[in-house]
Amino acid sequence: MIHGARPLEDVAVLTPTRLETWAARRRVPRVRVHRIGVQCSRGLPEPSGPVIVCGLAGGLDPSLRPGDVVIADAAALPGEDAVATDPQLADLLEQGARSLGLRTARGPVLTAPRLVTGPARRQWPGFLAVDMETAHVLQHRPVTGAVRVVLDTGARELSPDWERPALAGLRPRRWAELLRLAREAPGAALLAASVVRAASTPPRS
Repeated sequence: MIHGARPLEDVAVLTPTRLETWAARRRVPRVRVHRIGVQCSRGLPEPSGPVIVCGLAGGLDPSLRPGDVVIADAAALPGEDAVATDPQLADLLEQGARSLGLRTARGPVLTAPRLVTGPARRQWPGFLAVDMETAHVLQHRPVTGAVRVVLDTGARELSPDWERPALAGLRPRRWAELLRLAREAPGAALLAASVVRAASTPPRS
């Protein structure tokens, strides 16, 4: 659990990509931000301590829309039991999101090894959203919170080609999606980081 006079005083923010790292450093400049890479490919920072995973996600629950905020209260790898996130961090993040007036859902997220798109979204009932990092982080950092903003849904699909963005961007049939990503992804990443900022703001006495 987190203790101290200031919310998130000792928490590091973990971000998968350059975009999400830029957003976190812009919105919460006084908090330590570490880029861990997609699927935690760059490793976790030392020393160990409480962390928040912050970034984008794909929507699995059909009620979610692009721009919705998901606060993870648990995360699971495919075929494994879900592991709970830190409840106090989840509470702070949920309060932060709602203080900003954002559509917010709290529940479990799936951590997958690749993008989940198309009919595969329906194979994971009970999960709100899918990312590629949170469950991996929880294996090594039990005091973990996670905030994700939905970028794509079953109604607003992305091609699996975007697992390799450099190649996908060269394919003319993906240019419309490229324009949408360029327009929407930065704002979604900033929104996730804004939730962390709101959660880290001490309540007014």
